[in-house]
Amino acid sequence: MEKCMEPTSISVCVIGPYKGKGGVSRSTLNMVLLYKYLGFNAKLIPSSILVSRKIPLHFCDVIHVQGPMFLNYIKLLFQAPRSVRIITYRGWVLEEQLTKLRYMDNLSLIRRVLSTFTTIIVYLVNKFVFIPFTIHLITAVSKITAKKNKVRAIVIPNHFFKYYIEDELRRCYGFNKDDNEVWIATYVSIGGGKFLSILRLIKTILLLNKLLVNDGKKAVLLIFGKDVPRWLEKICMKYSHVIRLMGYTNDYVCYLKYSDLFIAGYTMPELGHAVIEAVSLGVPIAKYTDNSLDEEIIDGFNGILAQHDTDMVKKIYDYVLHMKEMRDILARNAKETVLKRRSFMCIGNMWSMIVEKMMAWHC
Repeated sequence: MEKCMEPTSISVCVIGPYKGKGGVSRSTLNMVLLYKYLGFNAKLIPSSILVSRKIPLHFCDVIHVQGPMFLNYIKLLFQAPRSVRIITYRGWVLEEQLTKLRYMDNLSLIRRVLSTFTTIIVYLVNKFVFIPFTIHLITAVSKITAKKNKVRAIVIPNHFFKYYIEDELRRCYGFNKDDNEVWIATYVSIGGGKFLSILRLIKTILLLNKLLVNDGKKAVLLIFGKDVPRWLEKICMKYSHVIRLMGYTNDYVCYLKYSDLFIAGYTMPELGHAVIEAVSLGVPIAKYTDNSLDEEIIDGFNGILAQHDTDMVKKIYDYVLHMKEMRDILARNAKETVLKRRSFMCIGNMWSMIVEKMMAWHC
């Protein structure tokens, strides 16, 4: 069927979080920019104010929500009943909340229980009511995200927004970094329980430094992100000479630029924003895995891949000793594979075809 509307005449309302420095907030903003890049009339509507404020939605031809919603979704159903509706899963809804309930001791128990109860209700209503009867398309940013949320979805990875990185780099100034220090960056969050990988990474850094001591170098792990429970913070403080909790920092991209390696301590094959940003800055990726066939990182070609701690330590040690030769090769290959797959053109074509096809069907 031929399309009945041109992109410029289609109004797309992207609904989701937009404040903060987390991956979902950044993805929401990037989604708006992607739609505009494709020629659609796109507008960002923060999910946090959708219920509390009178925001007209009747003009929305396409409503694209970032993850499950409840009261705010009911409102948009009444205001825009004829819209094409898309839901994108960017996190592991139930698993993330259950992880927070179990581990996040910096939040009160009552708050964690209420939040978990609400999340379960919203998840069930979306799975058995909203999605079967009102959603036209389900997408997820990775296979594992779709699997964890128990939905059948079209997998469309997050696209890379280079202008964000370029803008952040303009604010970078010279960093005081000791010549003998090897900066290894990582980013942790509640998503997938990534913060639990800190224990493994501490072990990796300590073993690595035992090897580096004879070479006059010291590996320092820079941990970015905010989802670190107090009990885990105490462990990190014990090894503060090689472990630095950076939290959310405005100059994260600057630190990343001067880092020698980015390490992901988790084994899931999904590559988040932090990994993609590291690749864009020419920082090689080291990653743990359960099955190398599921990975975009190919050991020795576009990064470092290991299944065991001792294997990872040996590979990073070899990388540090031959960093001048290895860094450029790994970084270049990663840009040609991991980054290229997430280019505006590649991901944009996928979304453009999907939206136009759905609008033609809807018309």
